[in-house]
Amino acid sequence: SGVVLARFHSVALIIASITMLGFVVNAMFFALALIEKFLFVLVQIYDRFVYTPIQWLSTPFVKLVPRGFKIASIEITLFSANIVTYSRTFLVIPIAYCLKFGFFVQAFWCVLLHDYLDHLDGIVAKTHKAMGYQDDPLLGCFMDAFCDKVVNVFCFWTILVLTDFSLMTHWQAALFVGIVALIIAYEIALGVVRVQDYYESAYSGTARNLAASMEGKLKEKLESMGIMFLCLCQQAANPWDHWGATAGVTCLLLTVRLAHASLAHKLAGRMAKKGAGAGDGAGAGAGAGAGAGAGAGAGAGAAASPMAASRKAAARTPRSTKRAGHDQASAVPRGRSKSPARSSKSPARAKK
Repeated sequence: SGVVLARFHSVALIIASITMLGFVVNAMFFALALIEKFLFVLVQIYDRFVYTPIQWLSTPFVKLVPRGFKIASIEITLFSANIVTYSRTFLVIPIAYCLKFGFFVQAFWCVLLHDYLDHLDGIVAKTHKAMGYQDDPLLGCFMDAFCDKVVNVFCFWTILVLTDFSLMTHWQAALFVGIVALIIAYEIALGVVRVQDYYESAYSGTARNLAASMEGKLKEKLESMGIMFLCLCQQAANPWDHWGATAGVTCLLLTVRLAHASLAHKLAGRMAKKGAGAGDGAGAGAGAGAGAGAGAGAGAGAAASPMAASRKAAARTPRSTKRAGHDQASAVPRGRSKSPARSSKSPARAKK
């Protein structure tokens, strides 16, 4: 009875574990669904109350700034969307300097300035396009996203190097390092995909979608907010004692879902285009094979037609000659038989 009872307890424990695991998985999926809905609401709020006002306020000033000047026949461009993108990339240097020497509030404002310039390059591109100036859109889309990843990776790495983990618990240090390292890994993966897509579009003739998706834009803003809050929390001896650590890690946790969605979106689009290209190639190959088969059949028919014609001619020739000979032979006696009758009747007609 003791053995049976032990087995019963083991089976009950396994069933309870499986049930608990299913409950945890369902809870995770439910939480992810809620997070996605919340992020979708954040996208709408951000587009309406952040990006649209910035665009409305910045466009008049962008129109006033001259694009460049001309020396003789050489036109020198000083203000364009790509130049704004290149300029904001160098802000990673003052950000790292401020973090290194304890100017954490100044680092916060440098990150905020970078975020504003990230908006400004798109506004400049739209305004200049409306004014008749056209920059390379392919290069602009690529450099916009790639420079964001360069700045974010270097900022996260600087924060990891300069953060004091001695006063943190093991769980606090693991969460801090783990979430930052995970974001760095996603940024590197997205950067590699971006570079491949750009070079395939620019030099291989393969069309790739380089425009940033809405989840990518919101991901970038949450990352910038996370960096700003993590810069502020460096003021405390234990960063978790400052509210910036909790706010920054929360932003990065939300970023993970968006980064995964952005990477999956790009890889799915690439696989779909590869599948469509393979289908087109197979259809073209089948069409070429059918055309070759039709050409071979036509050539064989053309080669066989003279032989068939000669056989038909050979088969018809004896019959026609026999008929002609028979007609000639029958025509001569008939003419001869009728001629005496006609001659015999002529004397009678004369007598009469």
